[in-house]
Amino acid sequence: MKEISRQQLIQMLGSQVGVSLVYFYSPFCGTCKLATKMLEVITTEIYPTLQISKCNINAVPDVAQSLKIKSVPLLLIMKHGEIVEEIYAFRSIEYLDKILEPY
Repeated sequence: MKEISRQQLIQMLGSQVGVSLVYFYSPFCGTCKLATKMLEVITTEIYPTLQISKCNINAVPDVAQSLKIKSVPLLLIMKHGEIVEEIYAFRSIEYLDKILEPY
């Protein structure tokens, strides 16, 4: 996963092309640390070509507010600039595998 800047996030949110996955986290969140490890397994072992961008929610409070983000961790899935899924409960690698399989 690649860390993205505020500007890159705004560009991604405005993109009308393809599928974008953005993982929002906080470095102070224990659950986020577990979620990060789960996503690393997904992107290295199960779907090595899957691109997930990550963004520290503390660095983009205005964007988080405009997206009405309730909590972290959050995996936001967008198609053609529209939010199609918000995943707050990461549950397990198997659960994430089923959600991410179409992407």
